[in-house]
Amino acid sequence: MAGFGRVFHWGPLTAITIIKWITLATIYCNTMWYPPAESLGGFLYTAVFLVFSGLTMYHFFSAMFEGPGYLPLNWKPEDSSESVLRQLQFCELCQGCKAPRAHHCRKCGRCVMKMDHHCP
Repeated sequence: MAGFGRVFHWGPLTAITIIKWITLATIYCNTMWYPPAESLGGFLYTAVFLVFSGLTMYHFFSAMFEGPGYLPLNWKPEDSSESVLRQLQFCELCQGCKAPRAHHCRKCGRCVMKMDHHCP
């Protein structure tokens, strides 16, 4: 139940409402101007649009429920040679090496992969 608490917040509910409103408005207009029951092109257009709308919702929920990708505490690369370790930064808080594009998040208390797309 804790995971569903992420959905019942003003931000996700607003995004879901906008996505679904645009989907319903597009389907309504499509059925008036290019009816899917009357031509193969109209059917294909509606089917492709619904697939992309479904994928939008799938990726929205995936981003909401899956973590951003944390580095394990005390992480070191498998090839821990001196030349490799010199190329990586060290996180004093996690006591491990940082992978490329990983940064320490103060809110999460962990090093996060691809921090440029992380919002706790």
